[in-house]
Amino acid sequence: MKIAFLLREFPVLSETFILNQITGLLDQGHDVEIYADGPRGEGKVHAAVEQYDLLEKTYYWGTPSGRAQKLGQAAGLIARHFPTHPAMMLNSLNIFTYGRRARSLKLLYQVAGLLPQRAYDIIHCHFGFNGNVALDLRKLGVLKGKIATTFHGIDITKYVRTHGKLYYQDLFRQGDLFLAISEKWRERLIELGCPEEKVFLHRLGVDLNKFEVTFPQADQDFVLVSIARLVEKKGIEYGIRAVADLGHQYPKIRYYIIGDGPLRSDLEGLIQALGVRSQVIILGWQDYDSTLAYLRQCHGVLAPSVTSAEGDQEGIPITLMEAMAMGKPVISTWHSGIPELVKDGVTGLLVPERDFTMLSVRIQYLLEHPETRQAMGHQGRRVIEKDYNLKLSNQRLESLFQYTVNGHRQQEFAGARV
Repeated sequence: MKIAFLLREFPVLSETFILNQITGLLDQGHDVEIYADGPRGEGKVHAAVEQYDLLEKTYYWGTPSGRAQKLGQAAGLIARHFPTHPAMMLNSLNIFTYGRRARSLKLLYQVAGLLPQRAYDIIHCHFGFNGNVALDLRKLGVLKGKIATTFHGIDITKYVRTHGKLYYQDLFRQGDLFLAISEKWRERLIELGCPEEKVFLHRLGVDLNKFEVTFPQADQDFVLVSIARLVEKKGIEYGIRAVADLGHQYPKIRYYIIGDGPLRSDLEGLIQALGVRSQVIILGWQDYDSTLAYLRQCHGVLAPSVTSAEGDQEGIPITLMEAMAMGKPVISTWHSGIPELVKDGVTGLLVPERDFTMLSVRIQYLLEHPETRQAMGHQGRRVIEKDYNLKLSNQRLESLFQYTVNGHRQQEFAGARV
């Protein structure tokens, strides 16, 4: 199959789930191309981006940020393409049909970047708002193919809260395939009006060959790790507060935070104010091998996710799947689809959102019960092997795409079983 991935940014360090799907489909022999506004500009990329030469398969819309430059280049695009594609050029500026995207000229740049037409078997959009973009481009005639949209979290929480429950009504009606990464989001899509026969539960996964179960030596410091972009919904503030509550009683506790983001300076200020600089360390983004090294030495992974003030929620973090594949118990919250992955008392421990006191109690319990940590670790590995195996996930994704393209689906792919 010829498959396009339509994204907002690429590559993005925290979106390994997209990278894993792209490389998985390439390994299966499919032709994949990537469209995005631009790279995130984090200065680092995963090794697979270079290994698979993905930047050579990536096309950026190239919309300038400055207003004068944007208008000047837009005039040049219109002059170049209007003689051969007048209707497409004019329609891309129709603010009554396409609203803000036409007014900002972004749609014009996207249309010009696709002319005369790009045809695919599947146009795979990660996040619902990119599904809306693909639908507009297909309506304008510059993009051809079945539209598959994967919903993750922010797109079905914050965006619906901001734009209203009808935000995806055209996409639901005209899109071809909808994938939800958790049962919670599958139910939410149906509630919002997505036809039940079009929406499937499709769990993300991890490459089990990259992970082995490891347990630290008993005499080591008790180490917790969080891997997250430093934004509100990751709840890192509450992890810091929970560890600070234990810091004086357990001076050998260490909490490493791998990640960066807009809240970094605030969180560093909190660490300073709580007097735990020697125990809580923000490491910034680390390369993949370094991140795995921290996971190997840790006793547990902390993911204190919360619903942000704007209503933004998680999906199911890939980092938790990776941790469980390595036999690490997870301490997290009753948030979004996380309880579908982390079984409270079996593969980890869950607490209410923002309850750092209870979070502290749970951390202390794991610290004092090494036999429980190991039992949870082994159970977690079994869960990943069964339900979050990347190889099986990519095979199912391929099959769903094939049946969508061919216009029929076998019974084995019905409903939530995928």
